[in-house]
Amino acid sequence: MSDVYIRRLRSVQAEFNAARVALFFTIRNWQRYDIGGEPDVTDLRLKPGQFERAQERVEETYFVRMYAEFEGILKDHLTTNHPKVSVPDRPKVDQLISAVLKAEKVTIDPALRAKLDAVRDYRNSIAHSARRPGAVFVPFVDALSRLNTFVDKLPDPRT
Repeated sequence: MSDVYIRRLRSVQAEFNAARVALFFTIRNWQRYDIGGEPDVTDLRLKPGQFERAQERVEETYFVRMYAEFEGILKDHLTTNHPKVSVPDRPKVDQLISAVLKAEKVTIDPALRAKLDAVRDYRNSIAHSARRPGAVFVPFVDALSRLNTFVDKLPDPRT
């Protein structure tokens, strides 16, 4: 069981929650605290509508961030725990999952694999919207749970 990998994924959730709160506060208090008059906000020419759009997309943004962290975990795990396993320069996540499973001699339930594939498909629909219409929506917390279920099967990285 890898507490290290689970903590890495949960740290993305903490960032997501912080961003949600910051956006909510900013939108709600724009006028009250003259946020638009702050030098950084003025220099970047930010307007309230841009914060509102960011708030609308914050879950999708952090979904992609979380999945990138998951991909990084898989690469790091192979590099650290299985240095003899060759990792291509630009591997697909499916290749990484398969390589980790093989290297660890672990099997996963086909239902979990299908759930991981659904997370990947939804992530791809966000990142490449024109290429992946029709992917099933997966809430951030459900995706985090699915990814954590997978990484929980791995040992901690070797140091």
